[in-house]
Amino acid sequence: MSLQVSLTGQLVAGPSASSDNQFPSGTDTTPFGLVQDPRQYAVRTGTQQVNVNSPSSFTALGGIGSSSSVSSAFLLYMRTTIGMDVRITRVNPAGGSFVTTEHVAGLLVYECDAAQPITLVEVQGAGQLEFAAFGNA
Repeated sequence: MSLQVSLTGQLVAGPSASSDNQFPSGTDTTPFGLVQDPRQYAVRTGTQQVNVNSPSSFTALGGIGSSSSVSSAFLLYMRTTIGMDVRITRVNPAGGSFVTTEHVAGLLVYECDAAQPITLVEVQGAGQLEFAAFGNA
């Protein structure tokens, strides 16, 4: 049995609806999905809901890392209830790691090349977040 993950949706922007018609017209609709949809995976964290209380230092999310259920992820989903700093560490094929820090206030969908997988996700802040990671190891 093969495991698959898929992401489908659309981003809609424009004026609010007035009765049954848009006034004025001009709605933009942008579909989105994964680069390869559906995408095969071997392991996942499952959807985790956590309370974070680390306002002055980064703390690792459980389930993602060298001794966790997902040691290398190609897809990270996260939703926060309040702005938090998120630090993502990925493999650099030339050696070492790539590290990026983003301030996330709401939705984050992070897809990366399987040759440069996510090996660690850390957060800093105080609030609730939901996340899931998918990978091949």
